[in-house]
This record gives sequence, C-alpha cells and structure tokens, in this order.
Amino acid sequence: RLYGAKNVVVMGDSSGGGMALATLILGTSYLGEGNLPPPAGVGLSSPWAALSDAAGKTASAVKFDPVAGGYSPQNFVPTEEEPVAPLGWGDYLPSGLPAAFNLPGYAYATSARRDADSLVSPNVATEEELRAAARPDSVWVAHGGQEVFSDTMSELACALDKAGTLHES
Repeated sequence: RLYGAKNVVVMGDSSGGGMALATLILGTSYLGEGNLPPPAGVGLSSPWAALSDAAGKTASAVKFDPVAGGYSPQNFVPTEEEPVAPLGWGDYLPSGLPAAFNLPGYAYATSARRDADSLVSPNVATEEELRAAARPDSVWVAHGGQEVFSDTMSELACALDKAGTLHES
C-alpha cells in the first residue's frame, strides 16, 4: 500500500511464476471485501503453473544433439545404472514416470487441490480470477518451445489472452 499497485510489477521464474500468479489470484479474488488491486504488470518466465497429475504425463526430456545441430525431444527413462540424465540433456523430467514428476506436488497439496484449486495450479484459474489478478494487457509470459512444460505454459498464455490480460507471450 505504500507505493500503490500502479507502481508495482510482480515477477516470477519457474515455480516462482506459478507462485506469483497464485499470490495475485489470492490477493485479488479471495481476500473478501478488502481485495487488493492488481499490479501495474506481471512477468512470468517459464511459469510452472500446472501441478495437476495430468500435466506430468506430457513431460519429456530434451537432448542437445550437436550432429543434428539442435535440440530434439526424446524420452529418457532413468535406470538403476543411469538414474540421472547424462551430460548434454537439458530440461528433464522423465516421460512415463508421473510419480517422479509429481513428488513436489504430492508434498504441496492433495491430488484434488492440484487438479482444481487455482491457488495451487494457476492454470485452472477462471477467466474472472485472471481478469481480477492482472490489469488488461499487462502480463508478459516467456517460455521456450523445448521446455518440459511448454504445453501447459502455452495453455496458461492462451487463458490469459482470453481473459484480456496477456500483453505478450
């Protein structure tokens, strides 16, 4: 309140992007009569905003292949002999192993809350919540197409666009 919402920009990277958006949803939609106004801008860099069990089923590994001259999506399945992705692999969460992906989510909230609560998984926020959380044309979302959760980040950008709050993605 000291500086006023019009002088504040909220930003977050990765899980911090999801927490930033969840914080704005809380402050603008759930505090009752004293809801806070949205900030001047919101920056989300590679936001991890979908903690649902379904989000992990599309995760895949990305491997840099200097011979092919770029990155190529591949599945890396950890084994007892090779439990961690070898050098040269980038964004990595094993496809087909939702339990490994979901461990942080399991510690954070129940499956029901991860799938339906916008304060846990901002990707499930309603248009009304997204409109309240950010001013029109004030949200910047950055992510790469080769990121593990690229599909859920694109879904979030589409939802923000539909709510009229997305500035650029």
